[in-house]
Amino acid sequence: MHFRIFRRLPLWLRPLILFASIYLCLQSQAQSQESANRQTISSAEAVFDNSFSPPPDSAAWTTVPLPMQARDFPEQEPGSAVWLRIVLPDAGYSESMGLFVWRHYFSLMVFLDSVAIGAVDPHTIQRPNFWNRPTLVALGNLQNRGNSSVFFRLSPGEMNTFGISSLLFAPMSELRELYEDRYFWQVETAQWAFQISIILGVFSLWLWYRRRQDKIYATFTLTCFTGSVVPLYMALDFMPLPQPIWLLVLHGAVDWYAYLLFRFMNRAANFGLHKTEKSLLYLGLLASVSHLSALFSNDVFFLSAYGFHIIQNLFILYLAIVCFREAAFRGNSPARWFAFGFVAILILGLHDVIYFLLVPVEQSINATHWFQFILPVLLIILFAHLVDRFIQALDETERSYQEKERVYRDLHDDVGSKLLSIVHSAPDDRSESLARDALLSLREAISRTQYSAQSLPVLLEQITEEMELRLSGASIQFTQANASPLKNIKLGADTCYHLSRICREVISNVIQHSNAKVFSLRTRLDGHTLNMEFADDGVGFRADGRTEGHGLTNLRYRAEQLLGTIQWSEPARGGTAILLTAELITDQLTEEPKARKSPKNVRSTNQIES
Repeated sequence: MHFRIFRRLPLWLRPLILFASIYLCLQSQAQSQESANRQTISSAEAVFDNSFSPPPDSAAWTTVPLPMQARDFPEQEPGSAVWLRIVLPDAGYSESMGLFVWRHYFSLMVFLDSVAIGAVDPHTIQRPNFWNRPTLVALGNLQNRGNSSVFFRLSPGEMNTFGISSLLFAPMSELRELYEDRYFWQVETAQWAFQISIILGVFSLWLWYRRRQDKIYATFTLTCFTGSVVPLYMALDFMPLPQPIWLLVLHGAVDWYAYLLFRFMNRAANFGLHKTEKSLLYLGLLASVSHLSALFSNDVFFLSAYGFHIIQNLFILYLAIVCFREAAFRGNSPARWFAFGFVAILILGLHDVIYFLLVPVEQSINATHWFQFILPVLLIILFAHLVDRFIQALDETERSYQEKERVYRDLHDDVGSKLLSIVHSAPDDRSESLARDALLSLREAISRTQYSAQSLPVLLEQITEEMELRLSGASIQFTQANASPLKNIKLGADTCYHLSRICREVISNVIQHSNAKVFSLRTRLDGHTLNMEFADDGVGFRADGRTEGHGLTNLRYRAEQLLGTIQWSEPARGGTAILLTAELITDQLTEEPKARKSPKNVRSTNQIES
């Protein structure tokens, strides 16, 4: 019932209802978590120190509120690590206790008094990347321990960023479920986004392989692969490369993702924004060059990188406006798909913007980002359009094939029957021969469009039927024999075509030039090598380079296409002998031929003769 009501809603309202429901669900879940019996720690003592062991009590400890961010310390020297100290009272806890960190920027080392109990390898501190992860610290049983101190060492990350949320102090049995839930929403969803983008990229790569003439699939593949770098950054434990190189790769991928996304939508919906697309291409090239500054100066790099990102987002915003305009006023079908994707981006993006800019810090730093959902949602919508495009191409091909079938059927019924009438009522042999040749050409044209491959026995049967038809019309006796059993080799359409054309040309020469009374065909199959021996008892001729005409040249050419040769000779008994040798490249091979059942093309073309 509720689903029917949902389907009656306007199309633009459905995503709003869907995402609002998800949001309310998450909010109710967060409220239920806050109502649990846990102690929130909202203040700590802080000191700036680059050492890897807790500073002494004599250090310049200062009380700071939690959550804490780098912008709260504008006078701090860039690159300095911050230490936090939290004193846990001895409250007589009888079970294992823990501390839960909602989120921290960036790498974190944890000490209980002077003992490390949770840490990143110090060697990776220069490559931090823990900004999107929750942390659960097991403190053990604190009973009869007295006042204990927990130390956190936060290393600075990009743009000298560091920060930590408020903390929850509670039994580990209560915190594990909360940690798993937050880990799912903050990390696993990013992992899924990365996996979805890679899977969609592989699928679209396969679609492009099937339709290489349509480069839109290749563009979408590159869009997926470049876009996947962002959720990968949110899901990784630490930077896989030294920070300057990793920042260059990350921001470069963002730049090219923006260009490829613009190109894909522009080409798929035929917006005609080619000059704008080219401008975005040049902007991406310029940004890639400017990113090299990460090797020399972080300040210059971030200034240029985020400056280019802002400009590129303005291009995407312009594209969104065009999509909504085309979808609303011109009924552009791809634009409707893309407009739906932009609605999803707007909803997800506004959630994060509100939490980052409008709500208090203590709420924003504990909130669940929706940014990681943007990429998979958008790519799934775009991929749905791509699949729809692929299906439309298949439907168009099917309609074209049906139209071609209709045309050939009309040719068969109309032109074929008239040619057959001319064959039977021709006033002289020449007219009859021309009409018969035209009938056979029509038969081949129709039959060739109706199959892509044939087995060797079926093909030879069709060839011999044609030979017998033409030779009987010229009063020439035809004999045929197989020197070896014919295996059921499946031949491609090109092989079938060239074999049939060679045989037709040979028969034409016999009828026009040989004055023969008897013609014979002998076939032999040695492995995948087919030998066809043609012989007649006519006047004979010599085929040397000086007198060779177009017919014999075509025979040599077709034999070369079959990876074989064709040779002429004059036997002692007279006449002409021709030996064709062809290498058959097969898809299927069985020892015994299957039951010969006339394929659909044979049935339809044989009707011409009736």
